[in-house]
Amino acid sequence: MDVHAHIARAIAAGAALATAATLLAGCGTATEPSVAPPPAIQTEVKPTSGSSTDPSTAAAEGPTGTGRSAPATAPRSEAPAAVPEQLDFTAETVDGATFDGSSLAGKDALVYFWAPWCSTCRREAPGVVDTVGSYEELAFVTVGGRSGDPAAMADFVADVGFDNETNVADLSGDIWARFEVTLQPAYAFVDDSGTVEIVSGPLDKDDLGARIDALLAS
Repeated sequence: MDVHAHIARAIAAGAALATAATLLAGCGTATEPSVAPPPAIQTEVKPTSGSSTDPSTAAAEGPTGTGRSAPATAPRSEAPAAVPEQLDFTAETVDGATFDGSSLAGKDALVYFWAPWCSTCRREAPGVVDTVGSYEELAFVTVGGRSGDPAAMADFVADVGFDNETNVADLSGDIWARFEVTLQPAYAFVDDSGTVEIVSGPLDKDDLGARIDALLAS
């Protein structure tokens, strides 16, 4: 056999070996096709009897779901103050307005009784105004009586400085009778519970102030 034939066979054999090696390498690295995982099985979880929520009570739970009942928010209305018998009246004031005595119920109030012809009343009235003016929380009303002369009452109010006060003209004497006032001047100290204390006769500024302090503190 000549040399050229041997060389051709050697080349062919080498090529065959190379091809076989390639095929074997490819088989070793081939990967199997991926298989999708089975679908997840969803299981329905039913609440136990201890954790069930009753729709009828859900609205009553607190905002954080703690199960506490929400506090009641309905407004509470206060009962009106009882009106003592002495304040159960309606009358006309010196300047022609209408005054309802029950408006003093539930308040600490001072009612001052005077007569337009009373010289003692005329002397002490300015001091009464000064003293009462120091107590903004005190309700103050004056009641002129023992006279059927509205003009005389109006003059008294202007002369003593009662202009800015509520001044009732008790022409019939009915209000004086309600408070059982028989002398003038007189004071009715009415506390916010409806208790009435009558003091007859004049009071100086210190004594009046002390009595007002006690009234407001009661």
